[in-house]
Amino acid sequence: MALPSNVFRKLFNMGIEGTLGSDIQSLSELEQLDLSYNRNLGGPLPQSIGNLKQLVVLSLNSNQFAGEIPASLGRLSNLTWLDLAGNQLTGRLPTSSDEGSGLDQLLNTLHLLLDHNNFTGEIPESIGLVRSLEIL
Repeated sequence: MALPSNVFRKLFNMGIEGTLGSDIQSLSELEQLDLSYNRNLGGPLPQSIGNLKQLVVLSLNSNQFAGEIPASLGRLSNLTWLDLAGNQLTGRLPTSSDEGSGLDQLLNTLHLLLDHNNFTGEIPESIGLVRSLEIL
C-alpha cells in the first residue's frame, strides 16, 4: 500500500520511542520523513533507509540515533535536505571512495546538517565538491 508523502510530515516532536527497523524500506514512495525531536527515538540508522529512493527530505535530528551514518544514504539521489544533527552518531563520514556510496553522492542536496554528533576525522574533501550544497 502506497502512503501519501505528507503522512510523515507531522511526526516530529511526538514523543515517539524505539528504533527504525529495516522494514522502513517498504515505504518506497515516501518523499518526506521528519522524525526530528523525538528524544526517545534511537539506535542505529538502518542501511535500508538508502532504499527510499523518492525521499526529498530526511530529518532525523535531535534524537538518540547512534553508530555510523549508513553509506547507503548516498543512494538517495532526490534528497535536498538531510538533517542528522543532535544525535549520538559516530565514526567517519561515509564517502563513495570508501564505501562504494556515500554522502558525496548527494548531488542535489542543499542542506546537509550533521553538527552535535561525535564524528571522527575531518570532513572529506569530496563532500565539499557537491556543488548544490548551501549549508554544511
